Amino acid sequence: MKAKTVLGMLCASTLLSTGPTTPAFAQEAFMHYEPWIHAGVPPRKVGTAETCPAIMWEIERRPGEQKGTYTLRGPVWNEDGTGMSMATGELRPDRTFTFDVKSVMGKGLTGTVTGVLGRDGSRDLKMTGPGACDNMELHLKPGQVSAKKR
Repeated sequence: MKAKTVLGMLCASTLLSTGPTTPAFAQEAFMHYEPWIHAGVPPRKVGTAETCPAIMWEIERRPGEQKGTYTLRGPVWNEDGTGMSMATGELRPDRTFTFDVKSVMGKGLTGTVTGVLGRDGSRDLKMTGPGACDNMELHLKPGQVSAKKR
């Protein structure tokens, strides 16, 4: 067996054998969630002088405590390595969502994202924050995962 597999099995057995671990937590630890928003934004100019780095985010969606709601969370990072942030929020039954983005390292983004999930799967997002690079609008078409051009 590969060392990675053995280490994973050891960690899993330790997690399950140390108490008190509820069955729901143990089950959640092994569930795989697909990203709800996996988006990239290319470098962009704001104003006349500042160039904002390309960013990526990978937001996952999990069922919330109330029926029809989902919790949203995941990392947001500058592709040039200058900063990282964490996003946490909620998708509501009316298909609107909000999540807060807080810098956890370097020059990570900071602000609030509000948006709407279209019936066709499109997503419209608007981020507002204190810095010039913390403000943007993004439209993702159904199935589109990035605003970056390759």
